[in-house]
Amino acid sequence: MKTRLQEVRKKAGFKSARAFAEHIGMPVATYTDYEQGRRSFTLEKAREFADALGCSLDELAGREVTPEMKRNSREVQALLDMRNALDKVIQDSGYENLGDGIDDASIDEPDYLDDDISAGAANSPEGRILDLMEEAAQEEMRRKGMA
Repeated sequence: MKTRLQEVRKKAGFKSARAFAEHIGMPVATYTDYEQGRRSFTLEKAREFADALGCSLDELAGREVTPEMKRNSREVQALLDMRNALDKVIQDSGYENLGDGIDDASIDEPDYLDDDISAGAANSPEGRILDLMEEAAQEEMRRKGMA
């Protein structure tokens, strides 16, 4: 990473190793050892460098981020956002502890997985939660431009 650290530092506007070392409060000799590859740095130190240089760890390591990687990252973030939205729906519904006390050994296939859900199951608290979760997921997908 020797040359990438120096390259990214210069790209960030630090003309000298001394200027960057002083900026991050590190002895100049220590920083130049990192930059010249005479000293290895931890992931935590790499994060500190990346944050101070305004770059990603991938950029610091010389890893090219492809459009597919960016798209996958956006999709993963959208899924995480949906999960958070669903968690909020469940929490707001008051049914966050719906499964507490259920013996896992006694659980077969949930009713909501049946092809022909009865009106009673659909109107149950569990059925309403599933409806709310589906609505929240669809809304999040629309918001993210995925639907």
